[in-house]
Amino acid sequence: TYNWEYNGFDVTLSDTATYSVYLDFGLNATEGALTVFGSNTCGDGALSPAFNIQIGKPQECADEVLGTITNVFTPNGDGENEVWIINDIEQFPYAKIEVFDRWGRRVFIKDGGYKNDWNGMFKGKVLPYDNYFYVIDVYGNGKVIKRGNLTIIR
Repeated sequence: TYNWEYNGFDVTLSDTATYSVYLDFGLNATEGALTVFGSNTCGDGALSPAFNIQIGKPQECADEVLGTITNVFTPNGDGENEVWIINDIEQFPYAKIEVFDRWGRRVFIKDGGYKNDWNGMFKGKVLPYDNYFYVIDVYGNGKVIKRGNLTIIR
């Protein structure tokens, strides 16, 4: 007999050798702990230590959950629009984000965990007023790609 528990809530499964577990985490969940407990003739207890899991949104949710990707920002020191904002990107912790200049040179890359903090710098230098091209691999697996133009105004 096995007992599965996610963050203190029981998950019921049939008694088979292979398990597929579906948990409804809700749209705002991003991490949790899953523990498996077993009952046998040797006593009860955890079969393995609890382990943390990262939760990404289902691929069909990308268009619904990923918010507006701003196409202009002005990192000029005035305190407004200083960084490139991708609304709701925190819902996609594995997103790979790349920005390229007009010659195809990659000027920014973030492989997971983007915090809406890119300020238009490349190798410690200010990028010029220009048009750039972004590619966002929403799940970091190549299945959902968002592309578009981005302008930096100084």
